[in-house]
Amino acid sequence: MHAFRWIVAIGLVSFSCGDPEYGGQSRALRLRLGLGGCTSVAASQSTLAKGGQTELVIGDPKKRERLDVTSEAPAVISIATAAVTLQCDGSKCEQTTGKAILSADGEGSAKIVISGDGATVDSVTITVAPATSMRVEDDKQNTGTVRAKMGTNLNLVAKLFTGNTELFAKTPFRWKVEGDALKPTTETSSRLSVSPQAVGTSTVTGQFGELGASIQVIVDP
Repeated sequence: MHAFRWIVAIGLVSFSCGDPEYGGQSRALRLRLGLGGCTSVAASQSTLAKGGQTELVIGDPKKRERLDVTSEAPAVISIATAAVTLQCDGSKCEQTTGKAILSADGEGSAKIVISGDGATVDSVTITVAPATSMRVEDDKQNTGTVRAKMGTNLNLVAKLFTGNTELFAKTPFRWKVEGDALKPTTETSSRLSVSPQAVGTSTVTGQFGELGASIQVIVDP
C-alpha cells in the first residue's frame, strides 16, 4: 500500500457541499472526510477502512491560508506531507478550505493534529478497521438489479463494512463493466458514474483489496 501514500492535495470543497459540522476536539475547524464530489461524513464520527486513502477536508472560519497536519500514530494513519494550503471557499469567502490525504495503513486509532504557526488549532481522533464485506448500490440505495435510461448517467457507490459498521475510503477501488450496455470505466474512487451506451444489461463489479461486490444494470431506451 506504500505506493498509494499520496502527497497532501491542495483543493477546494464547496462550503455548501456538506454539513458545516465542527468535529474536532476544540471545535475550531470544520473537519470532514471527503468521499468524492459533495459526499462527505463527519471525521469525528467515522471509521476508515484499512488499506484505503481518504481526504480530510479542513474548513477554517478564521481563514488561515496554511495549516500543518500530522498523525500521532503514523503506523495507523500516515500523511505524506504535513503542509496544507487553504483557499477561499465560495464567492463571499465564508472560510478557507484545504484537504490532506489520509492513508489508513494499520488497525487502531490515530490522533490527527492540525496546527498553525507552531500552535495546535484543532485535533480529531480517527479509527481504522479492516473491511469484512462490501456492497454496490445506486444513489437510492438499491442493490441487486437497477435500471438506467439511455442518455442519463447512473451513479453507483461501493460501501465497505465491518459487521454493521460502515467504513470509509475514497480510493483505491477497481471497477469492471461487463456487457455492452454501459461504457467501460477507469475510475478508482468509491463513487462511480456509468454511462449507458446501448439498450441491454451490464454487470458492474467493484473491488477493494480482496473484497468485491456486483450490481446488474438494465438500460432502457
